[in-house]
Amino acid sequence: MSQEKSWSRAELKEQAKVILGKYYWRIFFVTVFLSILIDSDSMVLQTAEKFCECVQELFLEERFPTMFLGFGIFYIDSSGLHIDREALEQLHLARDTFWLSFFMALFLAVLFYFGVKILISIFIANPLRVGSIRFLNKSFEKRPELKELFYGFEHNYRNVVYVMFVRILRIFLWCLLLIVPGIVKSYEYTLVPFLLANRSKTPADEAFSKSKMLMQGQKHKLFLLDLSFLGWHFLSAVTLGLLGIVFVLPYTQLVRTAFCRKVCGIDTMPDNVYYDGMD
Repeated sequence: MSQEKSWSRAELKEQAKVILGKYYWRIFFVTVFLSILIDSDSMVLQTAEKFCECVQELFLEERFPTMFLGFGIFYIDSSGLHIDREALEQLHLARDTFWLSFFMALFLAVLFYFGVKILISIFIANPLRVGSIRFLNKSFEKRPELKELFYGFEHNYRNVVYVMFVRILRIFLWCLLLIVPGIVKSYEYTLVPFLLANRSKTPADEAFSKSKMLMQGQKHKLFLLDLSFLGWHFLSAVTLGLLGIVFVLPYTQLVRTAFCRKVCGIDTMPDNVYYDGMD
């Protein structure tokens, strides 16, 4: 077992580069598709934030009363310009009523939005994530088929949904204690989606216990492997995400898949495309 777990960062990265060069467009499509599905809400949140800033600037600052010069707040007599205090109080009451209704509507909208997002993540994104891991895993053995993406829907869908949900829930609950234990548990449960991608009927207890066992002595190594991509992520930021889309994202996903294969001891297949033609 220890021999099967022996690996180096350079070895995993070299394998990933070979596979990426062999099946680039298929892997590119799968990784970018899932990235869009999972992260497409960022623009919506930014738009909502800008909208709230504009509304706040318009109504909460002193500009609000000055918009209603024609509604009887101001009047002019022989002594000059005056403010109708009673009308102003009514306007403030109307403003408070408006904001109460506005924030109630905004709260319900946000609640609905995140509710829909959570449901999509549980019932659609998580099975697709399992399918994408299976797709990437197959790419180390043969030409991967896009149908592998839907493996989580076609094979033991309810078990895939349940186990992936429990994984997220456990990590979330650990994060409520402290951030560090949550991070440790996220690394401890790294292999759970990979195990489901290879055997969709794997029970939750078996998936978590096996992932915990296999990740013993591997969590800090995987953490250091992730840190080794910081330079690539920096270059991706410099290129406004372009490098991340065309190379860094598929590359890092493949390296992680290579890691899972090594730790699970399945990177010894004779028809593995990485070893084809090699001694």
